[in-house]
Amino acid sequence: MSDAVKGKEMTETIRAGFIMEQVLGHKTHAMNLKEFLASTTGIDPVYAFVPLPESFWKRVPYFRGDVMMQVGLDGRSELSRLTRELDVAFVHTLAAALFSGSLMRQVPTIVSLDATPRQWFELNQPFFKVPENPGVAQRVKMALMEKSQLKRRLLHRALQNAVHIVSWSEWAKSAVCEEYGIRPEKVTVIPPGVSTQRFAPGNRADNPDAGPVRLLFVGGDFVRKGGETLLRWARETRTSVPWELHIVTRENVPDPPAGVIIHNNIQNNSDFLVDLFRSSDLFVLPTFADCLPLVTLEAMASGLPIVASRVAAIPEVVQEGKTGYLFDPRDFDGFRAALDTCLEQPETRRQMSRLAREIALRRFGIEVTYQAVTEVVRRFAGEGRRPA
Repeated sequence: MSDAVKGKEMTETIRAGFIMEQVLGHKTHAMNLKEFLASTTGIDPVYAFVPLPESFWKRVPYFRGDVMMQVGLDGRSELSRLTRELDVAFVHTLAAALFSGSLMRQVPTIVSLDATPRQWFELNQPFFKVPENPGVAQRVKMALMEKSQLKRRLLHRALQNAVHIVSWSEWAKSAVCEEYGIRPEKVTVIPPGVSTQRFAPGNRADNPDAGPVRLLFVGGDFVRKGGETLLRWARETRTSVPWELHIVTRENVPDPPAGVIIHNNIQNNSDFLVDLFRSSDLFVLPTFADCLPLVTLEAMASGLPIVASRVAAIPEVVQEGKTGYLFDPRDFDGFRAALDTCLEQPETRRQMSRLAREIALRRFGIEVTYQAVTEVVRRFAGEGRRPA
Protein backbone atom coordinates (compact mmCIF):
# COMPACT_ATOMS: atom_id res chain seq x y z
CA MET A 1 0.00 0.00 0.00
CA SER A 2 1.20 3.52 -0.81
CA ASP A 3 2.64 5.55 2.07
CA ALA A 4 0.05 8.20 1.18
CA VAL A 5 -2.78 5.85 2.17
CA LYS A 6 -2.44 4.56 5.72
CA GLY A 7 -5.29 5.61 7.98
CA LYS A 8 -8.01 3.38 6.49
CA GLU A 9 -8.05 0.73 3.81
CA MET A 10 -8.72 2.14 0.36
CA THR A 11 -11.89 0.02 0.06
CA GLU A 12 -13.46 1.63 3.13
CA THR A 13 -15.60 4.74 2.84
CA ILE A 14 -14.26 7.62 4.89
CA ARG A 15 -16.59 10.10 6.53
CA ALA A 16 -14.76 13.39 6.11
CA GLY A 17 -15.88 16.79 7.30
CA PHE A 18 -14.84 19.84 5.29
CA ILE A 19 -15.09 23.11 7.24
CA MET A 20 -14.50 25.72 4.55
CA GLU A 21 -14.13 29.48 4.83
CA GLN A 22 -16.28 31.41 2.35
CA VAL A 23 -14.52 34.78 2.32
CA LEU A 24 -13.16 36.11 -1.00
CA GLY A 25 -11.40 33.49 -3.18
CA HIS A 26 -11.87 30.75 -0.60
CA LYS A 27 -15.44 30.42 -1.83
CA THR A 28 -14.20 29.38 -5.28
CA HIS A 29 -11.74 26.95 -3.68
CA ALA A 30 -14.58 25.29 -1.77
CA MET A 31 -16.75 25.11 -4.89
CA ASN A 32 -13.96 23.42 -6.87
CA LEU A 33 -13.14 20.95 -4.10
CA LYS A 34 -16.80 20.04 -3.71
CA GLU A 35 -17.09 19.50 -7.48
CA PHE A 36 -14.12 17.13 -7.44
CA LEU A 37 -15.30 15.16 -4.41
CA ALA A 38 -18.72 14.62 -6.04
CA SER A 39 -17.03 12.24 -8.49
CA THR A 40 -14.63 10.66 -6.01
CA THR A 41 -15.29 7.23 -4.52
CA GLY A 42 -14.30 6.20 -1.02
CA ILE A 43 -14.92 9.55 0.65
CA ASP A 44 -18.31 10.52 2.06
CA PRO A 45 -17.99 14.29 2.47
CA VAL A 46 -20.03 16.51 4.75
CA TYR A 47 -19.63 20.26 4.39
CA ALA A 48 -19.86 23.29 6.63
CA PHE A 49 -19.29 26.75 5.15
CA VAL A 50 -18.25 29.59 7.45
CA PRO A 51 -18.97 32.22 8.52
CA LEU A 52 -22.60 31.19 8.77
CA PRO A 53 -24.98 33.56 6.90
CA GLU A 54 -26.71 34.51 10.15
CA SER A 55 -23.73 34.18 12.44
CA PHE A 56 -24.57 35.07 16.05
CA TRP A 57 -21.07 36.52 16.46
CA LYS A 58 -21.76 39.31 13.99
CA ARG A 59 -24.03 40.83 16.64
CA VAL A 60 -21.56 40.61 19.52
CA PRO A 61 -19.68 43.94 19.91
CA TYR A 62 -16.26 42.36 20.65
CA PHE A 63 -16.42 40.23 17.48
CA ARG A 64 -18.36 42.62 15.23
CA GLY A 65 -16.16 43.63 12.33
CA ASP A 66 -13.59 40.91 13.07
CA VAL A 67 -14.25 38.41 10.29
CA MET A 68 -11.42 36.12 11.39
CA MET A 69 -12.96 35.61 14.83
CA GLN A 70 -16.45 35.15 13.35
CA VAL A 71 -15.12 32.52 10.97
CA GLY A 72 -13.22 30.84 13.79
CA LEU A 73 -16.15 30.71 16.20
CA ASP A 74 -18.52 29.40 13.53
CA GLY A 75 -15.84 26.93 12.46
CA ARG A 76 -15.58 25.57 16.00
CA SER A 77 -19.37 25.35 16.28
CA GLU A 78 -19.63 23.39 13.02
CA LEU A 79 -16.72 21.09 13.81
CA SER A 80 -18.15 20.40 17.28
CA ARG A 81 -21.51 19.54 15.72
CA LEU A 82 -19.92 17.04 13.33
CA THR A 83 -17.09 15.57 15.41
CA ARG A 84 -18.75 12.34 16.53
CA GLU A 85 -19.66 11.24 13.02
CA LEU A 86 -16.30 11.96 11.37
CA ASP A 87 -13.24 9.84 10.63
CA VAL A 88 -11.28 12.97 9.77
CA ALA A 89 -11.80 16.73 9.46
CA PHE A 90 -10.31 19.13 6.92
CA VAL A 91 -10.46 22.76 8.02
CA HIS A 92 -9.67 25.57 5.61
CA THR A 93 -8.41 28.23 6.61
CA LEU A 94 -6.39 29.14 9.70
CA ALA A 95 -9.25 31.49 10.57
CA ALA A 96 -11.73 28.60 10.46
CA ALA A 97 -9.44 26.60 12.77
CA LEU A 98 -8.84 29.46 15.21
CA PHE A 99 -10.93 28.17 18.15
CA SER A 100 -10.86 24.44 17.29
CA GLY A 101 -7.55 23.36 18.82
CA SER A 102 -9.15 21.44 21.69
CA LEU A 103 -11.57 19.63 19.34
CA MET A 104 -8.65 18.27 17.37
CA ARG A 105 -8.02 15.85 20.24
CA GLN A 106 -11.38 14.24 19.46
CA VAL A 107 -11.09 13.89 15.68
CA PRO A 108 -7.94 13.89 13.53
CA THR A 109 -7.92 17.29 11.86
CA ILE A 110 -6.01 18.61 8.88
CA VAL A 111 -5.61 22.39 8.77
CA SER A 112 -5.32 24.08 5.36
CA LEU A 113 -4.03 27.61 4.85
CA ASP A 114 -3.13 30.16 2.20
CA ALA A 115 -1.14 32.44 4.53
CA THR A 116 -0.43 33.12 8.17
CA PRO A 117 -2.11 36.12 9.84
CA ARG A 118 1.23 37.91 9.96
CA GLN A 119 1.70 37.48 6.22
CA TRP A 120 -1.85 38.61 5.56
CA PHE A 121 -1.49 41.64 7.85
CA GLU A 122 1.78 42.76 6.28
CA LEU A 123 0.25 42.57 2.80
CA ASN A 124 -3.02 44.30 3.68
CA GLN A 125 -1.95 46.85 6.32
CA PRO A 126 -1.78 49.76 3.82
CA PHE A 127 -5.48 49.23 3.08
CA PHE A 128 -6.77 49.29 6.66
CA LYS A 129 -9.00 52.22 7.52
CA VAL A 130 -7.72 53.98 10.65
CA PRO A 131 -9.95 56.45 12.55
CA GLU A 132 -8.83 60.05 12.11
CA ASN A 133 -9.23 60.85 15.81
CA PRO A 134 -5.81 60.03 17.38
CA GLY A 135 -7.34 58.87 20.68
CA VAL A 136 -9.77 56.51 18.97
CA ALA A 137 -7.02 55.29 16.63
CA GLN A 138 -4.79 54.44 19.61
CA ARG A 139 -7.58 52.49 21.34
CA VAL A 140 -8.27 50.61 18.11
CA LYS A 141 -4.56 49.83 17.77
CA MET A 142 -4.38 48.47 21.36
CA ALA A 143 -7.48 46.36 20.86
CA LEU A 144 -6.02 44.89 17.67
CA MET A 145 -2.77 44.09 19.45
CA GLU A 146 -4.61 42.32 22.28
CA LYS A 147 -6.67 40.35 19.78
CA SER A 148 -3.61 39.44 17.73
CA GLN A 149 -1.85 38.04 20.82
CA LEU A 150 -4.93 35.97 21.65
CA LYS A 151 -5.19 34.75 18.07
CA ARG A 152 -1.54 33.75 18.00
CA ARG A 153 -1.94 31.58 21.12
CA LEU A 154 -5.07 29.96 19.73
CA LEU A 155 -3.49 29.33 16.32
CA HIS A 156 -0.38 27.86 17.91
CA ARG A 157 -2.54 25.35 19.76
CA ALA A 158 -4.55 24.50 16.64
CA LEU A 159 -1.47 23.98 14.48
CA GLN A 160 0.25 21.89 17.14
CA ASN A 161 -2.85 19.73 17.62
CA ALA A 162 -3.55 19.25 13.90
CA VAL A 163 -2.41 15.87 12.56
CA HIS A 164 -1.22 17.55 9.38
CA ILE A 165 -1.14 20.91 7.61
CA VAL A 166 -1.78 21.69 3.96
CA SER A 167 -0.28 24.91 2.60
CA TRP A 168 -1.21 26.51 -0.72
CA SER A 169 2.41 27.55 -1.36
CA GLU A 170 6.03 27.29 -0.29
CA TRP A 171 5.72 30.96 0.72
CA ALA A 172 3.04 30.12 3.29
CA LYS A 173 4.73 26.87 4.39
CA SER A 174 7.96 28.62 5.29
CA ALA A 175 6.06 31.17 7.36
CA VAL A 176 3.96 28.66 9.29
CA CYS A 177 7.07 26.63 10.14
CA GLU A 178 9.06 29.68 11.20
CA GLU A 179 6.32 31.49 13.13
CA TYR A 180 4.75 28.51 14.95
CA GLY A 181 7.65 26.07 15.26
CA ILE A 182 6.07 23.47 12.97
CA ARG A 183 8.29 20.72 11.55
CA PRO A 184 8.52 21.03 7.73
CA GLU A 185 7.56 17.37 7.25
CA LYS A 186 4.23 18.08 8.92
CA VAL A 187 3.31 20.47 6.09
CA THR A 188 2.40 19.44 2.54
CA VAL A 189 2.23 22.07 -0.20
CA ILE A 190 -0.89 21.58 -2.33
CA PRO A 191 -2.08 24.58 -4.36
CA PRO A 192 -5.78 25.17 -4.94
CA GLY A 193 -7.27 23.66 -8.07
CA VAL A 194 -8.99 24.93 -11.18
CA SER A 195 -11.35 23.10 -13.51
CA THR A 196 -9.31 22.81 -16.70
CA GLN A 197 -12.43 21.67 -18.53
CA ARG A 198 -14.41 24.75 -17.58
CA PHE A 199 -11.47 27.14 -17.98
CA ALA A 200 -9.94 26.26 -21.34
CA PRO A 201 -8.37 28.28 -24.18
CA GLY A 202 -10.44 29.94 -26.86
CA ASN A 203 -9.11 30.27 -30.39
CA ARG A 204 -7.84 33.86 -30.31
CA ALA A 205 -4.17 32.94 -29.78
CA ASP A 206 -4.03 31.27 -33.21
CA ASN A 207 -6.13 33.88 -35.01
CA PRO A 208 -4.06 36.87 -36.20
CA ASP A 209 -7.21 38.66 -37.35
CA ALA A 210 -9.01 38.49 -34.01
CA GLY A 211 -9.10 42.27 -33.64
CA PRO A 212 -7.73 44.39 -30.75
CA VAL A 213 -5.73 42.59 -28.09
CA ARG A 214 -8.16 41.83 -25.29
CA LEU A 215 -6.87 42.26 -21.74
CA LEU A 216 -8.70 40.88 -18.71
CA PHE A 217 -8.57 41.95 -15.05
CA VAL A 218 -10.58 40.16 -12.35
CA GLY A 219 -10.57 41.59 -8.83
CA GLY A 220 -13.46 42.20 -6.47
CA ASP A 221 -11.47 44.62 -4.27
CA PHE A 222 -10.59 47.06 -7.02
CA VAL A 223 -8.01 49.23 -5.22
CA ARG A 224 -6.17 46.42 -3.39
CA LYS A 225 -6.00 44.36 -6.58
CA GLY A 226 -4.35 47.24 -8.45
CA GLY A 227 -7.32 48.37 -10.51
CA GLU A 228 -6.33 52.03 -10.26
CA THR A 229 -2.86 51.16 -11.53
CA LEU A 230 -4.45 49.51 -14.53
CA LEU A 231 -6.64 52.52 -15.25
CA ARG A 232 -3.55 54.73 -15.11
CA TRP A 233 -1.89 52.43 -17.66
CA ALA A 234 -4.95 52.74 -19.90
CA ARG A 235 -4.53 56.52 -19.85
CA GLU A 236 -0.73 56.60 -20.20
CA THR A 237 0.26 53.57 -22.27
CA ARG A 238 2.70 54.25 -25.09
CA THR A 239 1.84 51.22 -27.20
CA SER A 240 0.41 51.67 -30.67
CA VAL A 241 -1.17 48.22 -30.63
CA PRO A 242 -5.00 48.37 -30.53
CA TRP A 243 -6.31 46.98 -27.25
CA GLU A 244 -9.49 46.47 -25.25
CA LEU A 245 -9.51 46.09 -21.46
CA HIS A 246 -12.24 44.18 -19.62
CA ILE A 247 -12.44 44.77 -15.86
CA VAL A 248 -14.45 42.43 -13.63
CA THR A 249 -15.01 43.87 -10.15
CA ARG A 250 -17.73 44.25 -7.55
CA GLU A 251 -16.98 47.96 -7.17
CA ASN A 252 -18.25 50.92 -9.14
CA VAL A 253 -15.62 52.37 -11.49
CA PRO A 254 -16.74 55.86 -12.59
CA ASP A 255 -15.63 57.39 -15.89
CA PRO A 256 -13.35 54.62 -17.19
CA PRO A 257 -10.98 55.61 -20.03
CA ALA A 258 -11.80 54.81 -23.65
CA GLY A 259 -11.34 51.13 -24.43
CA VAL A 260 -12.15 50.01 -20.87
CA ILE A 261 -15.28 47.91 -20.28
CA ILE A 262 -16.52 47.38 -16.71
CA HIS A 263 -18.38 44.21 -15.64
CA ASN A 264 -20.03 44.19 -12.20
CA ASN A 265 -21.75 41.48 -10.16
CA ILE A 266 -20.18 38.54 -12.03
CA GLN A 267 -20.37 35.28 -10.08
CA ASN A 268 -17.46 32.89 -9.44
CA ASN A 269 -17.19 30.12 -12.08
CA SER A 270 -20.12 31.62 -14.03
CA ASP A 271 -20.51 31.03 -17.75
CA PHE A 272 -20.09 34.75 -18.37
CA LEU A 273 -16.77 34.82 -16.51
CA VAL A 274 -15.54 31.70 -18.30
CA ASP A 275 -16.44 33.27 -21.65
CA LEU A 276 -14.44 36.39 -20.75
CA PHE A 277 -11.37 34.27 -20.07
CA ARG A 278 -11.81 32.32 -23.30
CA SER A 279 -12.24 35.46 -25.38
CA SER A 280 -9.20 37.27 -23.94
CA ASP A 281 -5.55 37.34 -25.00
CA LEU A 282 -3.83 38.42 -21.81
CA PHE A 283 -4.52 38.48 -18.06
CA VAL A 284 -3.38 41.43 -15.94
CA LEU A 285 -3.21 41.61 -12.13
CA PRO A 286 -1.17 44.54 -10.74
CA THR A 287 -2.21 43.59 -7.20
CA PHE A 288 -0.71 45.08 -4.06
CA ALA A 289 -1.91 42.37 -1.66
CA ASP A 290 -2.64 38.76 -2.58
CA CYS A 291 -1.50 35.36 -1.37
CA LEU A 292 -2.08 32.96 -4.26
CA PRO A 293 -5.00 34.36 -6.27
CA LEU A 294 -7.11 31.67 -7.92
CA VAL A 295 -7.73 33.95 -10.91
CA THR A 296 -4.11 33.40 -11.95
CA LEU A 297 -4.79 29.66 -12.13
CA GLU A 298 -7.98 30.28 -14.11
CA ALA A 299 -5.99 32.47 -16.49
CA MET A 300 -3.32 29.80 -16.99
CA ALA A 301 -5.93 27.12 -17.58
CA SER A 302 -7.47 29.44 -20.19
CA GLY A 303 -4.10 29.72 -21.90
CA LEU A 304 -3.56 33.38 -21.04
CA PRO A 305 -0.13 34.92 -20.49
CA ILE A 306 -0.09 36.82 -17.19
CA VAL A 307 1.36 40.20 -16.27
CA ALA A 308 1.23 40.31 -12.48
CA SER A 309 2.84 41.74 -9.37
CA ARG A 310 5.77 39.98 -7.75
CA VAL A 311 3.83 39.48 -4.52
CA ALA A 312 3.64 36.59 -2.03
CA ALA A 313 3.19 33.25 -3.86
CA ILE A 314 2.44 34.65 -7.33
CA PRO A 315 6.03 33.91 -8.50
CA GLU A 316 5.35 30.24 -7.70
CA VAL A 317 2.64 30.33 -10.37
CA VAL A 318 3.86 32.78 -13.03
CA GLN A 319 7.21 31.89 -14.57
CA GLU A 320 9.03 35.09 -15.51
CA GLY A 321 9.54 35.32 -19.27
CA LYS A 322 7.92 31.91 -19.85
CA THR A 323 4.25 32.22 -18.89
CA GLY A 324 4.19 35.95 -18.25
CA TYR A 325 5.97 38.91 -16.69
CA LEU A 326 6.36 39.97 -13.05
CA PHE A 327 7.02 43.42 -11.63
CA ASP A 328 7.19 45.29 -8.33
CA PRO A 329 3.65 46.54 -7.58
CA ARG A 330 4.99 49.99 -6.68
CA ASP A 331 6.94 50.29 -9.94
CA PHE A 332 4.47 51.73 -12.41
CA ASP A 333 7.08 52.24 -15.13
CA GLY A 334 8.09 48.59 -14.81
CA PHE A 335 4.46 47.52 -15.05
CA ARG A 336 3.79 49.71 -18.09
CA ALA A 337 6.90 48.38 -19.84
CA ALA A 338 5.99 44.74 -19.13
CA LEU A 339 2.42 45.14 -20.30
CA ASP A 340 3.33 47.13 -23.41
CA THR A 341 5.97 44.53 -24.30
CA CYS A 342 3.47 41.71 -23.97
CA LEU A 343 0.97 43.58 -26.16
CA GLU A 344 3.53 44.14 -28.88
CA GLN A 345 4.81 40.55 -29.13
CA PRO A 346 2.03 38.26 -30.44
CA GLU A 347 4.37 35.31 -31.07
CA THR A 348 5.68 35.50 -27.50
CA ARG A 349 2.09 35.55 -26.25
CA ARG A 350 1.30 32.43 -28.29
CA GLN A 351 4.28 30.58 -26.81
CA MET A 352 3.36 31.70 -23.30
CA SER A 353 -0.24 30.66 -23.90
CA ARG A 354 0.70 27.08 -24.79
CA LEU A 355 3.07 26.71 -21.84
CA ALA A 356 0.59 28.25 -19.38
CA ARG A 357 -2.05 25.72 -20.40
CA GLU A 358 0.42 22.82 -20.14
CA ILE A 359 1.47 23.86 -16.63
CA ALA A 360 -2.15 24.33 -15.55
CA LEU A 361 -2.99 20.79 -16.67
CA ARG A 362 0.07 19.33 -14.99
CA ARG A 363 0.06 21.26 -11.69
CA PHE A 364 -3.22 23.01 -11.03
CA GLY A 365 -6.08 20.97 -12.47
CA ILE A 366 -8.59 19.83 -9.85
CA GLU A 367 -7.82 16.23 -10.81
CA VAL A 368 -4.24 16.84 -9.65
CA THR A 369 -4.54 19.14 -6.66
CA TYR A 370 -7.67 17.75 -5.03
CA GLN A 371 -6.54 14.19 -5.62
CA ALA A 372 -3.52 15.15 -3.52
CA VAL A 373 -5.88 16.54 -0.87
CA THR A 374 -7.89 13.28 -0.78
CA GLU A 375 -4.67 11.30 -0.34
CA VAL A 376 -3.82 13.39 2.72
CA VAL A 377 -7.37 12.96 4.03
CA ARG A 378 -7.15 9.17 3.58
CA ARG A 379 -3.75 9.02 5.20
CA PHE A 380 -4.96 10.53 8.46
CA ALA A 381 -8.54 9.23 8.59
CA GLY A 382 -9.26 7.41 11.81
CA GLU A 383 -5.82 7.99 13.23
CA GLY A 384 -5.42 8.94 16.86
CA ARG A 385 -3.53 11.90 18.15
CA ARG A 386 0.01 12.28 16.87
CA PRO A 387 2.77 14.25 18.57
CA ALA A 388 3.18 17.73 17.12
